[in-house]
Amino acid sequence: MENQLNLDNSLNEQTMNSLQMSDLTGKNHSHLMRDIRKMEDSWLNVGQSKFGFGSYTDKNNQERPMYELTKTQSLYIATKFNDETRAKLILRWEQLEKEKQFVLPKTFSEALKLAANQAEQIEAQNLLIKEQAPKIIAFENVIDNANTYTLDSVSDILDIGRTTLCRLLEKKKWKTIKETHGTSSTRYSEENGFAKTIYEYIKINNKDIKTKRIVLKKKGLEKLIKEFKKNA
Repeated sequence: MENQLNLDNSLNEQTMNSLQMSDLTGKNHSHLMRDIRKMEDSWLNVGQSKFGFGSYTDKNNQERPMYELTKTQSLYIATKFNDETRAKLILRWEQLEKEKQFVLPKTFSEALKLAANQAEQIEAQNLLIKEQAPKIIAFENVIDNANTYTLDSVSDILDIGRTTLCRLLEKKKWKTIKETHGTSSTRYSEENGFAKTIYEYIKINNKDIKTKRIVLKKKGLEKLIKEFKKNA
């Protein structure tokens, strides 16, 4: 699981869970959970609230407990770490706070809401991209309509890298390998309603060049979200 920030709605604060801390520090998660439990009483004794608590589904599809900690709480836990491990956690928080992070949607409706929010910003960039971008890749920032999603949008929603997403789609036989002037959806993905190919023209050296790009349909995005939830 990649380390990322979640949004604790009850506290309106960003949080990092114990599973993510375990991945970052290399500590066994069960041992880390034990250490956090021991430290919670001291935290409460100085008038602080309890640590957030949640769960995740492991590879065997079993529900397991985990802590959801604010930055202050996680740095308090880190006082028990050695200097190097504590430094890793501090630097990771600094990095994450500088980046724009996304929460993996729990439902398809949440994913659509996130995509809609991104679309407002993307639509404002649409004309600028078409006028100024000389490269084909610029068109990947444009959403075709409310029911299709560019690879950039999907990678943001799933919180994975663009390259990782492309390799995943190629492995699933949804996307062709890089072609001249763009990439296409496969016949398999089109027949199953997962993706489609969009064709556009851009000017390169005063010539109109026909380009193509793959976009995911609502059904395809929903399928990916369910798979990521299952494997998280």
